[in-house]
Amino acid sequence: MSAQTSPAGASTTTAATVKTATTVKTATTATTGKSTAATDAKGACLLAQTGVYEEYLTLRPIEALAGCHDLVVHSRLESARDPGALQTRYRVGIDLEALSRLHAYLGEYLVSQGVKASGEVHS
Repeated sequence: MSAQTSPAGASTTTAATVKTATTVKTATTATTGKSTAATDAKGACLLAQTGVYEEYLTLRPIEALAGCHDLVVHSRLESARDPGALQTRYRVGIDLEALSRLHAYLGEYLVSQGVKASGEVHS
């Protein structure tokens, strides 16, 4: 992202430098009958789904910044004014080195919680 200073001295962000998916298509799952979101071909990671609330994580390269990626957490609330709209909860630009550290941290945490590499939970 590139930041610029406006005449009033406030910092603004140039939106053209970050390319993310903002449209979400609705699909129905066979098991619950509830709608879930599906993004473009690269997809999103569903973090939470309660029936009235959904939360997703997406990761996309930032084309204007080589080696930098846009990590975003979006949510959707069924009772919101626009229940189909995604709200940005968290966004950070992250390079591959930091992404690798995050991957290692999550892996270590999962192992400490008894989750096998295959995703199975130890009893």
